[in-house]
Amino acid sequence: MNYRKQKLAFYRKLYLALLIDQGQHNVPSLERSTGMPRRTIQDCMNALADVGIDIEFHKTGKRNNDGIYQLLSWGPIDPSWVQQEFKHIAEALKIKYQSTAVANPRSPASLQISQPVTAVELHCA
Repeated sequence: MNYRKQKLAFYRKLYLALLIDQGQHNVPSLERSTGMPRRTIQDCMNALADVGIDIEFHKTGKRNNDGIYQLLSWGPIDPSWVQQEFKHIAEALKIKYQSTAVANPRSPASLQISQPVTAVELHCA
């Protein structure tokens, strides 16, 4: 199925928010988890507020980029909807995944990603 750029960009935002909500991530760990280029991740994360998702960077080291992101609020997005639609989102983004329990009990997701998304398929609109 062909998806419009806007829909794929929205799905990428949901995907990144889900990963951030599931664990401790920074840009390099998101690059490894998703296969997305750094710039795509940065653009998408900067645009999370556009859909109402609130994240915050917590600095943990001496360098400016030493730290992790934390999801503060899903905003108007229903995290249970993201969980229910994850299979569809993964298929749209061509993500290979397996269903497993998530270690983070406060996470709305019950799926973990097992294979990265190819960088060619992901470019924020």
